[in-house]
Amino acid sequence: MPQVFFRYANESDYAGFYALEQSTWRGTGLEPISEKVFLEWTRTNPAGFFLALDEVGNLVGHSYSQVCDFDFEEQRSYWEVTGEGTTVKTHNAAGSCVYVVSVSSVMPGIGRTLIAKQIELTAKLGKRYCVGACRIPGLREYLSRKSIQPADRLSVMEYAERVQKTASKRHYLREERLVDPVLTPFLRLPNMELCGLIENFSDDLESCGWATVIRWANPELSLAG
Repeated sequence: MPQVFFRYANESDYAGFYALEQSTWRGTGLEPISEKVFLEWTRTNPAGFFLALDEVGNLVGHSYSQVCDFDFEEQRSYWEVTGEGTTVKTHNAAGSCVYVVSVSSVMPGIGRTLIAKQIELTAKLGKRYCVGACRIPGLREYLSRKSIQPADRLSVMEYAERVQKTASKRHYLREERLVDPVLTPFLRLPNMELCGLIENFSDDLESCGWATVIRWANPELSLAG
């Protein structure tokens, strides 16, 4: 695997970041992060804004998080959870969790490593959870094969749970196994779990507008109760 370096983002990185965004989201229905939002991220929570660069300095991935209190029962969209994406009004350093606002990569394995860095940040800050609303881009094809339209909560949960069981190696029959290109790698991180669904989360066509909620619970705080 090519050598990859990680560092914090700064305001001068937007040109390379925009090229990464265009490459990542083309054809998904999702728009690249604007320069305005990018700059707000560098100012609002710079410690949660990681970039991945290849050996010649090209950006190959990023992840950004805010600190907040997250209600696992609420059904809020991306725009509501992040204050229209900027996190200026939703980032709260006193919150109980690190909420991963955005992650992308154009190199296999880098997205997973970037989430691992957010987990490390969660532990460093002494927060209870690292949480993210995760795309499920395999969902549209899965529902199409089953002739299910539109996507309903029961069918989406069935898809997500099969992906989780496959990731945790609890499915032993080949025909039961199901791999999602985004959700599966994240669920293979230690202690990462599926804990919910959000309908109408974003304009993501491949995920039919749905997102899964995934959570890493800080074992130090879990043991402490």
